[in-house]
Amino acid sequence: MLYGFPGRSHPAQRGEPTEGGVHGGELNMLDREGKAWAIRRFAGSAEGSQAGRGERLTVTVSDRNGGGP
Repeated sequence: MLYGFPGRSHPAQRGEPTEGGVHGGELNMLDREGKAWAIRRFAGSAEGSQAGRGERLTVTVSDRNGGGP
């Protein structure tokens, strides 16, 4: 999740969905200050994106009330 997905030459380590869908997921955590972090990574870049290896990554942070940093 944090470092990307293994290449196609390592299918057993890739963990792709077996019944279709988008390859990826979300990791949520709270820091010591109570801010919520969400890290989302999905295979397949957005149309026209220059992201390396065809992955989409977003990181968002919000306080306990849903506001920004």
